[in-house]
Amino acid sequence: MVSCRRLIAAAAVALAPIAAADTPNLPDDLIRRSLVLDIDSGELGLFRIEPRHPGPFQAFTRIDVAALENSVADPGQWVLDRVAAETAAIAEAALVMFDPDNPYAGARINDIDPTPESVHATLELVAEQPHHFCDGPTESYNDTGLIVEVDCSFWLGGTSSHLLVRLQQAGTSWYVVMARAQNSRRYRQLHTIADSLHF
Repeated sequence: MVSCRRLIAAAAVALAPIAAADTPNLPDDLIRRSLVLDIDSGELGLFRIEPRHPGPFQAFTRIDVAALENSVADPGQWVLDRVAAETAAIAEAALVMFDPDNPYAGARINDIDPTPESVHATLELVAEQPHHFCDGPTESYNDTGLIVEVDCSFWLGGTSSHLLVRLQQAGTSWYVVMARAQNSRRYRQLHTIADSLHF
């Protein structure tokens, strides 16, 4: 049974007079779906772009687009705070690769893995100082307005997690675009899609 809060949030997405960014020319293996966020999050989910077909790493490949309910006084600090909040997902993704039951945990990947001490030290650094792995915040402009973003790459034992947190100002409204992927090729693809969004 669908909760009342989720129905209210879904209705708000459908009825809100908020510009939704176009997503033309998505690759065939990606799909755009509705994004419903917790009603107390301070964000109104607009859509998610994710792999069309489920897979073991699908949860770590996506672009989320939401409208912020309030204005942002300090965009640079906002994106840094958001990166800090998102690092739990990065650590979770890294731990999947080092799970002893992981199908990739054979001799080949063990040959390139750092020592367990190094892995744990890196995970601790991700948790305590995630900005160490990031570029930004940087400011730029597009046709819509100001963009403030942080671009992060977390490397662990031959695997990588990539995270983009972007704030887009459109008049008096603010939008957040978050892209994440587990490899550089997919991340570049998602980054290009994020660059094509205009509100």
